[in-house]
Amino acid sequence: MQRRECLTTAGAAVTVAIAGCGETEEVGGDDPEGDLVSLVDHSLFDRTDDFGTREIGVEGQVENISDEELSLVTISVDFFDQDDVLIDQGLTSTISDLGAGVTAEFEVLYIGDEPDRIDDYDISVEVTDF
Repeated sequence: MQRRECLTTAGAAVTVAIAGCGETEEVGGDDPEGDLVSLVDHSLFDRTDDFGTREIGVEGQVENISDEELSLVTISVDFFDQDDVLIDQGLTSTISDLGAGVTAEFEVLYIGDEPDRIDDYDISVEVTDF
């Protein structure tokens, strides 16, 4: 399964789109000192919850690699089939007040009705600093 990532920062007009597995990605301005967050880890999960309901989504970790607290980090996921056709978008995960150097876990659930078609996903991370 291919995994794609898109990291953005609000107000900085920077978008980085990356394809590949197992990489740590950072986002910020053109200056490496301006990096704000790093997508540390992520994977697709398919499990059954305590009530017997099937849950599919993406879980992972995002780290604040800046020197300041970030007001809001939003993680979104688009799910694709084997032909790279968008199936659906997942619920959005938000992390508030992510301290400098802190790593937080996230989980984005797939809410569509065709879970068996999922072959790939895109992750978007947006940082909004109030």
